[in-house]
Amino acid sequence: KNQDDYEFDRSRPGLYNPYEHTTEVAGFRGGWTGSPHSDIQWSVSADVFADGIDSTSLTHSFQSRTYRQLKAHATAPTWWRSLSTSASLSWFDTNRNRSALDSALQFSWDLSSAGSAQSRHLTLEYSSSSQVSGYTAIGSAPSGLFAGNASLDTERSHNLELAYSWSSAQTTLQFAGFLRQDRDLTDWTFSFSQPNARRANEVDIDTIGFEFLMRHQWKQSDLTLAYTHLHKRESYGSAQVDASFYAMNFPRHRVTVSLVHPLHRKLELRLDGEYRNQEPNPLRRSTSEAWLAYLSLRWKPLEQLDWDLRLSVDNLFDSDYEEIPAVPAGKRQIAIQSSLRW
Repeated sequence: KNQDDYEFDRSRPGLYNPYEHTTEVAGFRGGWTGSPHSDIQWSVSADVFADGIDSTSLTHSFQSRTYRQLKAHATAPTWWRSLSTSASLSWFDTNRNRSALDSALQFSWDLSSAGSAQSRHLTLEYSSSSQVSGYTAIGSAPSGLFAGNASLDTERSHNLELAYSWSSAQTTLQFAGFLRQDRDLTDWTFSFSQPNARRANEVDIDTIGFEFLMRHQWKQSDLTLAYTHLHKRESYGSAQVDASFYAMNFPRHRVTVSLVHPLHRKLELRLDGEYRNQEPNPLRRSTSEAWLAYLSLRWKPLEQLDWDLRLSVDNLFDSDYEEIPAVPAGKRQIAIQSSLRW
């Protein structure tokens, strides 16, 4: 059971409709796992659950839903030229939406040489998945601050990915490329013809993505570098959409760095940095490029106690970058924490 009170303006509680919701969820899951007649590992599961919402504002369409899902999964160990395989099939249905049949198939080749300290793997995977829209999207009034859409149907996605990894005792390299297809995906959108509203709309998106990751460890230090590129092509059908808050709010280029490094026997430095080159959005009042960083110093003053003090700084450069368009960025935050474990 979850109770939620959403305020449009936290400095003026109760402005507009109070947006108070109470949601209740109950469910049951059962399953079996085993390999009765061969080396193939099988698992079967069944899920049945229901939810309902009592809301001051989400009163359109329906306020309750039941869900059913059956899933079977099989994994075959290495059986031909270091090839392993896994497959799954699932059926998903609700009493409010159309049912969906999803599947996944993965082939993984171990390309490592016998006796070598290095490991190499090549993986090819296809998967599909389904989900349904939440009550805010389907139960909101068709006009207003959050304009709902009672005709939203089951969301479907298909993903095809090829990945390669290489690792040694200290270094790991990973490459991946994927094609993703989303159909009837629910997105919150903006139109200049209705400047005071967000609207739930269906969107079809085709995505091409590439990612690279390198991790190197030495002594007690750990460095991770990663790069991701995304390209999306969208279609909202006949809906009038000038900007997207979520589905088309993505980085074209994203570089991340993570470093853990001991400065002293009792002092550790942790740094997480990120560069973003975001897809242009007419609602974003900040620049589409951002440098973001999180820095922390961890001090363990007493070796005989599992006690540490941590000084952390979030948004180190005090960036005004709006991660969600038109939503102000959080300012630089400084925190001091103390933890004692026993």
